[in-house]
Amino acid sequence: MFEIIQEFNLQELEDMINGDIDQWFDELVETFRVKGRDFTERARSKTEAGMKVYKNITWNLVSSIGYCLLFQGRIIESYFPALKGGTSGETKGRELAERVGLYEGDNDGVILVLVAGEKYARFLQSKDWDVIDNSILVFENELASMYS
Repeated sequence: MFEIIQEFNLQELEDMINGDIDQWFDELVETFRVKGRDFTERARSKTEAGMKVYKNITWNLVSSIGYCLLFQGRIIESYFPALKGGTSGETKGRELAERVGLYEGDNDGVILVLVAGEKYARFLQSKDWDVIDNSILVFENELASMYS
């Protein structure tokens, strides 16, 4: 028969594992935060750079583009800075992203919701105007390359 002798402190081992988990979680959240902001700035910059996308009259559509980051059903961060007075767009984007995140969330993980919150964003996308579709593709490709 073998005798196993514990030569370590279980609490220290647990603390080390929990520290690694906390570090991994913090890095994941920071990655989602950075990529969410990159998505937002990329999608918004198309109109600011004067590209042929769609015209900004009220700036509400552009202000409705952003993200919401959730963990276990709680909102960690929403990012929808208003541009040139597009405050109703900012509110609509934030409300949509939070509603989708809370509805879709299984309360057991990290969720990043990317949206254009104005109702007419889908109409413009259906007419082949790029609101957020290409920015989402870039986001997906960047994330896939990070974890492949």
